[in-house]
Amino acid sequence: MLKSLIGIRLRRLLSSLFGGKTGGAAIALYTLISVLFAASSFMMSFGLGMEIIPAGLDWLYFALFIMVSALVVFMFSIMETKVALFECRDNELLMSMPIKPRDILVSRCAAVYIVNLAESAILLVPAIISYLILGGTPIYALGFLLVAVLIITLVTVISAIFGYLVALIASRFKHKNIVTVIASVAFLVIFFLAYFSIMQDSLGEEEDMTEMLSGLAKSMAFLKPIGDACAFSLIPLAIIAAISIGATALAILFMSRFYFRIITATRATSSNEKREVRIGTGTALTALAGKELRKLFSSAGYLLNGGSGIILQTVLGIMLMINSSEIAPILVELSSAFGMETGYLGGIIGIAFCSSVPLMNSISASAVSLEGKCLWQLQSLPVDPMTVLYAKLVPHILLCAPFTLATSVAIGIAFNISAFSWLFIIIVPLLSVLLGSMLGLILNVRFPKLEYTTEQEVVKQSLPVFIMTMLGLLGMLFAVSVSIVIAMLLGAVMAILLVFLLYLLLVILMHALLRTVTRKRFERILTGR
Repeated sequence: MLKSLIGIRLRRLLSSLFGGKTGGAAIALYTLISVLFAASSFMMSFGLGMEIIPAGLDWLYFALFIMVSALVVFMFSIMETKVALFECRDNELLMSMPIKPRDILVSRCAAVYIVNLAESAILLVPAIISYLILGGTPIYALGFLLVAVLIITLVTVISAIFGYLVALIASRFKHKNIVTVIASVAFLVIFFLAYFSIMQDSLGEEEDMTEMLSGLAKSMAFLKPIGDACAFSLIPLAIIAAISIGATALAILFMSRFYFRIITATRATSSNEKREVRIGTGTALTALAGKELRKLFSSAGYLLNGGSGIILQTVLGIMLMINSSEIAPILVELSSAFGMETGYLGGIIGIAFCSSVPLMNSISASAVSLEGKCLWQLQSLPVDPMTVLYAKLVPHILLCAPFTLATSVAIGIAFNISAFSWLFIIIVPLLSVLLGSMLGLILNVRFPKLEYTTEQEVVKQSLPVFIMTMLGLLGMLFAVSVSIVIAMLLGAVMAILLVFLLYLLLVILMHALLRTVTRKRFERILTGR
């Protein structure tokens, strides 16, 4: 029975990623973005490896990349495990059958675990290749892979326990979604603050590379058992394996005892109730926008996954502002090296960062798919299709714009940007919010997923959401460096103006595409053609 359940979950996962008429295009886009992200990972790992491996700190190289991979996987699987375990639409059906709770639980976790392995592979495989190119020991590369699998297993279990605890707490309250959102956001904020604090203490203020590596190795000494395990040191490897396997067994044993009770208490297993769309004294646009806002705030998974960029940019903005005194000397040195004023360099970096992170938000990228079987409601409304599309942009813009504006102000203060840069660090990120909202909606209309077992398949695993998330991450990796190169070639003022014009043109282009090609395609979706 367990084998059958796991097979069903895997087939469902593959269908959510590559199924439907757009399967070929989905495979091509997934491959392209994964290759770009892997290339970025390779450049990062090769650069770090050139400094760490010749210094004889192989264990530090292994430990750093395993830690980063574990943090990325944990961050992206927090809500996925909760929804996959407790909010699947077929939970009631499975509960009515003679299936053990343990089997249902394991099958749910297996699908999440495979996704986590795929995500970590994009980071770890390039790191292994870099290690071998730089003269690393091949047998240690195999140990690196083995330990990474064990750590990812443990991270998946921890995220499942977190999802279990959130569901358990939420089941005792009337407004479960509010409790879930508050608990999850609070945990993520603590998580990010702790992570950046550790990294800041690890890097210290040393300028010499040898001293910096020595300080990093000293502060990361608590991770040395992980690095030693990669070198097949038997005791650390045995301890990590025992912790990973033992934690998995204990977690499954404990959670399976109360699994059905929590599912029943959360009342999240029933199919989506039909939501009425009431057009009152306001316009059709305001009524539909209100419906979209209610949908967003009634689903913790939709809100947290769609607004993941909000949490990241807010925490980064706070951390940068708190550490503004330590950033100033770094900007002075960089401005001297690049031959430009500190205020303009801070403006270029700030604008590039603040305009790339909002693209991670994917609220509009799942707005159409979430209609699901309730699409008939839109078909029956006497409104123009563009009104419906505009309404689906409203939650994305209203939620993302204030946080983006606040982050822009915080980073502008932290980087002590020039007076000229202040106008653009406000305007360009807001243009980025508009761009991200329209691009996400265009992608969702192009690659809709109207049939799904769990909402998580739409808000986390669908192609439009994947593209938006990767676009934001890749944007952070490339935007700053490209902007600085342009500034060195054409001057800081010209670089800022070019970035502004680029985003303005992209917003105009996306709006034109939304009103033409996307509108026609959306009409075909509404008519079922």
